[in-house]
Amino acid sequence: MALKPFQVPVKDGGVSSEAPWGICYEEYTSSVPTLVLNGHIFALFGLFDFQRVFPNDEECNLLVNNGLVSLKKSLAFYDLGFWTRYNYCEAEFYPDIDPATISYHRLHIMLLKVMTRLDPDPIYAEYIEKWKSYIGPYNFMKASFIKYKALKKLGRI
Repeated sequence: MALKPFQVPVKDGGVSSEAPWGICYEEYTSSVPTLVLNGHIFALFGLFDFQRVFPNDEECNLLVNNGLVSLKKSLAFYDLGFWTRYNYCEAEFYPDIDPATISYHRLHIMLLKVMTRLDPDPIYAEYIEKWKSYIGPYNFMKASFIKYKALKKLGRI
């Protein structure tokens, strides 16, 4: 029962959305996929917890594997070349780019550090180093300006 939401698309009451890179486990559901990076990773943490208790559960193992493959492919989509995206929403009403706040940018780095312990793939270290190198006054100001425009478009300021 705990795995059911991961096996069902959002439109049918689940938490799975199709993204350009594969499956994304949504942090919060809406009529349009929001594809929040930290939400997908936190969902994977939940699946890893389930897997620790039920290591032979084939459904869980498949969900974890699909989620990991998707996460690795998604990292390039969340990399703006100077900062990270908070999400990858492609709705018409949504801003083209919604950069992470400094707190979420740092959270993305921390979450990838945890991922290195759960799935020792070198891709995480590559993005950890790249995303850490983005932290600086110029990139922070650039991301903040774009974030301001995104929030203005959404009517949140």
